[in-house]
Amino acid sequence: MQKTIDFTLLTEKLLTLAQYDRYLAAFVFELKDPFIKVIVDAENCINLSHLQVGESIIGISFVSFDQFEDALKQRQKKNQRPSMLDDVMIVFDKTGKLEELQKKYTAGHPREISQEEYQEIRFTLLHADNKIRFALSNEDRLSASLGMHTNINSLLKVHYSLHTNWFKSDKRLMDDMSAWDPVMYELLSEYLTEGDVNNKFAVWSKMIAHTLQPIGGVLTALENNCDCENCSKDLSHTIGM
Repeated sequence: MQKTIDFTLLTEKLLTLAQYDRYLAAFVFELKDPFIKVIVDAENCINLSHLQVGESIIGISFVSFDQFEDALKQRQKKNQRPSMLDDVMIVFDKTGKLEELQKKYTAGHPREISQEEYQEIRFTLLHADNKIRFALSNEDRLSASLGMHTNINSLLKVHYSLHTNWFKSDKRLMDDMSAWDPVMYELLSEYLTEGDVNNKFAVWSKMIAHTLQPIGGVLTALENNCDCENCSKDLSHTIGM
């Protein structure tokens, strides 16, 4: 079990870096489950290490500002987790650039999912669902169970995105879900505790329906075809072959 973090000791350790020209900034993010990021003056190895602070073991990495901004851009593009500068304790920022990046990349909520993205979202979930159904129809219980387990995270991320809520880590997700969607919380609780694969799939199907409800509900594969002018023309030509 992770010990209570001694933030005073952690701050003291990080401040010792400020005396060296190489280290431009240091901060701690995700304060409930902290991780340290130190900004250095040149492109650097991005591998993760760990630091012992008192009785606690905390992750740490050393990256340049360019490397860090690239990571911020990638995280923003995925539109699932808040910025690494959202829940943060800045220890030092010699150039002021860290504060600039915080203003640039911190957003209160994920961007709203556009209607143009609905078709791909439905396809992704229904494709996974169809593979599970196929496995069950062939009495392949292990593949069906594996299919649900490997796709549950994607389902939950879609659910969070469609409601413009930041996705949470598994340590915080259940408490967070219970606060803003008690229906999904109850379904997820039932899913996680159900041992029979057929009963589990029944709950899975309810979760799929609940997730897709804001964008028109569950559609068949044919109903989910793209209806843009080019796709409609290409499909009509193909059907006529």
